[in-house]
Amino acid sequence: MIISPGNMGRPRKFDQSGSFWNIQVVYATITWAADKGYKQVLLRIDRYLLRGSIGLFLGILGLAIAILLIERLIRLTEILSGADNPILNATRLISSLLPHYVELALPGALLITTILTINRFSRSGEITAMLASGTSLYRIARPFFLAGVLLAGSSLLTSGFLQPLTRYNYREVIFELRQDSIVAAFQEFKFVQFGDRTIWTDGIDTDQMTLGETFIYEKRDDGTSRFLIGESGLLDHPQEGGWVVDLSNAMIGDLPQTIGVGKSNHASAGSIDWELPMDNETFRTRGKDERELTLSELLSRSYKTDIYQIDPNIASAEIHDRFVRAALLIVLSFTGVFLGLNLGRNLRVGGLATGIILLLVVQKLLEFGLLKAQQGIIPPWAGAWPLFTVLTLVSLFYFARANGSHYRGFGIRISRSSTRWKVDSTADRKQM
Repeated sequence: MIISPGNMGRPRKFDQSGSFWNIQVVYATITWAADKGYKQVLLRIDRYLLRGSIGLFLGILGLAIAILLIERLIRLTEILSGADNPILNATRLISSLLPHYVELALPGALLITTILTINRFSRSGEITAMLASGTSLYRIARPFFLAGVLLAGSSLLTSGFLQPLTRYNYREVIFELRQDSIVAAFQEFKFVQFGDRTIWTDGIDTDQMTLGETFIYEKRDDGTSRFLIGESGLLDHPQEGGWVVDLSNAMIGDLPQTIGVGKSNHASAGSIDWELPMDNETFRTRGKDERELTLSELLSRSYKTDIYQIDPNIASAEIHDRFVRAALLIVLSFTGVFLGLNLGRNLRVGGLATGIILLLVVQKLLEFGLLKAQQGIIPPWAGAWPLFTVLTLVSLFYFARANGSHYRGFGIRISRSSTRWKVDSTADRKQM
């Protein structure tokens, strides 16, 4: 059956595969296009597709961010539990982590939303109606492409300017919490770096403030160090800005700058009091590594200061990585269109599974390329741009093939001739 003005009004018999409903949509769309004008119809299509995907996109994005935040906060529970105001400090940490996790969740949220939206409209017959009315797949993908461009710009602003500042704020909050919380310095069966001190214990009771077997290593300014070992310990209340650790059945020893045979000394004692000083110095200035620098600072090479020295290869690799990750959102916007295209009535999970696997592979390859570029093994640009180029060309190829190929699904075939789309049903072909 060919949809044309000459046979639109002819009643036909259809099977139970859903073809009749699809043809009704095609008829309504063509009639509407003739009455309202083609451009107005296209604008309505854009709004319709976006309206059907915005809610899903925000839901997936919010869910991904929530999962990532919960996982990070679980790891920070011990530090937050020893703080004076854990709720306030948790809020500060969450606000500092949000830009980082939004950047991580954006590609997945965009690709999955595009796949599911196109798949839903395909199965309902609405994509069939658009194609039959003369709308190309390129035109259907336009709202998703524009959304990808918008998200790419926001991603570049986030990773280039907001994320470096919030990353520094996050590290500053962690520094303050470790200075204020004695519990953070004593964690069961973990070596914890606390300034110039390393602390380990096999047990801690935060209610009784008691410790199990404890090891403390302290490095002095002259390069020498000392260690303390106790079978048990007791944490006294802070005195003059520090905590006092009372070690029982303890041993204390000094270590020289260069350790050799017979160069250390130690002494045993029934009890040793060790004061854990609380540093009052402020947190360091921003710019210790390339991830704390904004894009403008990296491009202007203002990272070459007397305080911090960052390798130019590392800085250049970071610049290319940020630009590529933003540009990938544009590629993923139309990649999701041909992965979600499905003119059948059943949900096709192959496109969704392929999209998720693609995201994981691209993420790992970008991390590997960034690492090799920072190590100087490959040029800074080679860690990201070759992968971006290959992914773009492959996506464009499959998208163009999907736009010009024949689709089959539940008795429906759509093929494009030079002047019109032809929609055949299985029942019609049998009657012919």
